[in-house]
Amino acid sequence: MRNFLPLASVAIGLLFSAPAAAQAPRLEGEAGGARLLRLALDDFRSAKKPAFWSVIDVDSASSALAKLCRGEIAGGAVGRSMTAAESSACEKAKVSHIDLPLAIDAVVVVVNPRNTWAKEISASQLRRAWADDRTRPRSWSEIDADWPAAALKLYGPTIKLALAEKYAAALGFPDSTALRRDVSTTEVLSLVADAVARDQNALGVLDWGTYSANRQRVRAVPVAFDGERVQSVKGAPKPPAEGPLSYPLRLYLNATAVREPAIKEFLLHLFANAERLSAAAGVRALPASDYQQAAARIKGMP
Repeated sequence: MRNFLPLASVAIGLLFSAPAAAQAPRLEGEAGGARLLRLALDDFRSAKKPAFWSVIDVDSASSALAKLCRGEIAGGAVGRSMTAAESSACEKAKVSHIDLPLAIDAVVVVVNPRNTWAKEISASQLRRAWADDRTRPRSWSEIDADWPAAALKLYGPTIKLALAEKYAAALGFPDSTALRRDVSTTEVLSLVADAVARDQNALGVLDWGTYSANRQRVRAVPVAFDGERVQSVKGAPKPPAEGPLSYPLRLYLNATAVREPAIKEFLLHLFANAERLSAAAGVRALPASDYQQAAARIKGMP
């Protein structure tokens, strides 16, 4: 796949002074996870600790978890579970970590508002469009004979993102490496929205939060799995709780970092306000009991 933005990480933290930077906890997250952490940080500083300093970066799940297991960051909010290889890397580096539920995100398939033909699309059609094989369609009519013979332009997440893994799994691919490689990809999903908003022939893949922030510029397309229409997003304020395109966000934390009083207080604020903050971040909050259990686990850290 070709990247239309060669950017591994975009810093969106709050900067004060160089001396503080050396001690500031750094967290990373993918799309919705990063947005939720950033909102929690702003809320925490506004409500409780204006001087609390941190950096929150947007990064892929694989990169964030690799850094966590090297002891380079305090935590990562990602859209998949840690792999056995990643867990082994943490063990070898003697980095103890904890895993907490955070929210629910979802894949959204989008087109340009001037696209008048794709009112709905099936999983099999998406699979045909994204499969990395000799039959890769070059036009919309190759996906559906009733659609125009306009050039098909595909935009989506890099295969490093959990969003790509979830999308691939929903379409029945073994993993994200089976997705066609001539798609324009990026780790910064707002750029996918920008591309789709510009191009009438575009077909893109976003997370729910990025879609929500751009719903006036792109149109979400309902996806049918086995003939059943799912994810009718018109007017929906948050992603569906379950379904083939929904996936959980998890927060992996360095256990040593959690023991720092200021970080512990920040995390407790996050879980105490997760329902309100999730709505603002464009993700679905979990049941209150999940956040209560997560807070209890944080409090119980020695």
